[in-house]
Amino acid sequence: MKKIIGIAVLMAAMITTAFASPTGSVTYSLFKMPEDNYLDARNYPKVGLEKFFATAGLSSSSYADLGYAAKTTGGLYFGIGYTGAPLDYADIGYTEANSSFNGGANKTFKTYADVQNEIRTDTPYNNIRLLFGVADMGFGVGFSSTYQLFEVKEDAMVNTTPVKSYKTEFGNLSPSFVWAMAKDITPNGLRPGVSLFFTFHVDSTEINEYHALNESWGSNVNTDNYTTIGVGLSSGDYYLKRTEGGFKFSVALAYSLDTTIYGENQFSEVDAVGKKIITEKRNGRFNYYGSDTLITNYTYFFHSISPSLKVIYETERIGIGAQLALPVNIVSRKYTLYHFNNYSGSYFEYKEDREYDSTSVDFYPRLYLGSQFKLVPDRFNINIGATIGLSSAGQSQSETTNIGDPYAVPPVADTTRTSVNPYTQGTSADFSVGATLFFTKNVSLDAYTGVRNTDSFNSFGAFGSSLTTFSGVLLSLKY
Repeated sequence: MKKIIGIAVLMAAMITTAFASPTGSVTYSLFKMPEDNYLDARNYPKVGLEKFFATAGLSSSSYADLGYAAKTTGGLYFGIGYTGAPLDYADIGYTEANSSFNGGANKTFKTYADVQNEIRTDTPYNNIRLLFGVADMGFGVGFSSTYQLFEVKEDAMVNTTPVKSYKTEFGNLSPSFVWAMAKDITPNGLRPGVSLFFTFHVDSTEINEYHALNESWGSNVNTDNYTTIGVGLSSGDYYLKRTEGGFKFSVALAYSLDTTIYGENQFSEVDAVGKKIITEKRNGRFNYYGSDTLITNYTYFFHSISPSLKVIYETERIGIGAQLALPVNIVSRKYTLYHFNNYSGSYFEYKEDREYDSTSVDFYPRLYLGSQFKLVPDRFNINIGATIGLSSAGQSQSETTNIGDPYAVPPVADTTRTSVNPYTQGTSADFSVGATLFFTKNVSLDAYTGVRNTDSFNSFGAFGSSLTTFSGVLLSLKY
C-alpha cells in the first residue's frame, strides 16, 4: 500500500517541482516560498524575480540543495537545480595480503567482502532539473541517478571467491520531461500539465571466476534489468470561489499511469563436467523467487486517479489551509512462472509451474493541514503543518493456475485458485513545524523539523525517532 501511494505522490510531484522549501514541506505546499516555484513549470512566474534567484541548503539526509534562476534579455526564464550527495557512493573496503592465491603460489592480492550488499544498500542519489519558461508555458527536463559500478580487473578474492575479474552494476537512471501552462486558461484557473518519465533499472553481475588449478572458464553473467515508463496529467487548480479577503476554494484533478517492462536478461550456470559457462538469454526475469526460476509474459500497470479539494484563508498576519486528496489506485499484474527442469540433462529445460493474474483497487483519502503565523510581518514566520491518513479501504483479487503434469502416473491436472481479499487500513499522522527568517526583502532563511505518530520524545535522538531534530534548512537570495 505504501509503495503504491508513494508512486502516486511521485507522479503528481513531477508536474510541479522536485524541490520543496522547508515552508512548502511543513505546510504541504499550501503555503510556498520562491524555492517551491523556481523549477515549477506551472508556477515559475510566481517567483517574481527581477534579476536572479539563488538558493542553497542542506537536508537531514545530508543532501545538498542548490538552485539558480534568471531571465535572459529576451524574456526567457531559465532555472536549474540540483539535490543529492555527489560523493555518497558505496565504500567497498578491502584487505591486502601476500599469500597463496586459490591454492597456488604466493602473490599479493586484495580481498573484498560483502560487495553485493554494500552496493545495493548504500546507494547514491543525484537529481538535476532544468526549466525553461517562455510564452506563458514551462518546459522542464530532469535526470536523476542512483547508479553505481564496482569493477575489479585483476586477480582478487570477492566474497571468498577467487576471480580473474569482477563487475557489478546497480541502480536507476531516470530521465523526465514536463510541460505545463504557466497562466490560467480560464478566469477561474486551470493550468494543465503533462509529465513523462523513464526509469532504467540496472542490476548486473559479471564474474570471471577461477576454478580448479586456477582455470578460467569464462564469465558468469546474471542480470535483472527492466524499464519503467510513466505519464502524468494534471489540471492545476480550478477556483470555485475567490474573494478579496484572502479566501480561496479550489478543486484539481490528476491522473498517472506507469508500466514496467522486462526485456532480455541473462542467467549463467557452471558446467563443471564440460568446464565451461552456459548462459541463457530470455525476455523476462530469472530467479524471481529464488534459484532455478524464470518469469516471463510479465505485465504491470499502475493507474492513479486523484481528485482533491483545497481551501486557503490568508491575511497579513495569518494563513490557514487544508487539502483533501481522494486518490483511487488500480494495480494489475500478470506473469507466467517457470522452473528449470534438468531431467534430460539440459541446463535450460523449462517446465511451466504457474500462471498468476491479479488486480487491486484501493481508496486512500488523506487530509493535509497547513498554517502560517507571521509574528513579525515580512521578518519572521512560524509554519505548522500536519497530514492525516484517513481510514483507507480496498480489495485485491488474484487467480493462480498451477500447471499439472499429464505425463505423471497418475496424471496431475491443472488447478486454479481464486482469492478475493478486502482490506482496510487505519489512520496515520505526521506533524511538522518550521520557521522562516527574512533578513531583508531579498534574503531569507527557512528551516523545519517534524515528527510522526510513531516517534518518541527524545530531543537528542536521530532523525525519524525524535521530536525536535533537524530536518532541513535553506538560504535564498532574490534580486
